[in-house]
Amino acid sequence: MTKFLRSLALMTALGVTVAGTGLVAQEKKDAKKPADTKKADDKEEKLGKVEIFESKNGFRFRVVGADGKNICGAYKDYKTKEECAKVVEELKAILTKTKPVEVAK
Repeated sequence: MTKFLRSLALMTALGVTVAGTGLVAQEKKDAKKPADTKKADDKEEKLGKVEIFESKNGFRFRVVGADGKNICGAYKDYKTKEECAKVVEELKAILTKTKPVEVAK
C-alpha cells in the first residue's frame, strides 16, 4: 500500500512540475506581448504550490493543489530549510526527466 501511495505522490508531483514548466515556457513565448498580470496570476493560482514549513522535529514540504488540498508531502524531517528546499529541487528534476512505472507486488 505504501508503494502505491508513494507512486501516486510522485505521479501527482510530476504533473504539478510539468504543468509549472509549461507555464514558464508560455510566459517566455508571450514576453513580446503586453502581459495581462491578472491572467498570469490566475494561471499560477490554478497550479497549486509547494510549501516548506517547520514541523515538530525540523522542516518538511508539501504539495498543495489549486483547491487548497494536500496532494503529497515529505514523510521525514530535514534539519534545515535549505536541505528541504534542495530535496524539493531534486524531486522536481527527477519528475521532469522520468515517467512513472508500475511496480509489481
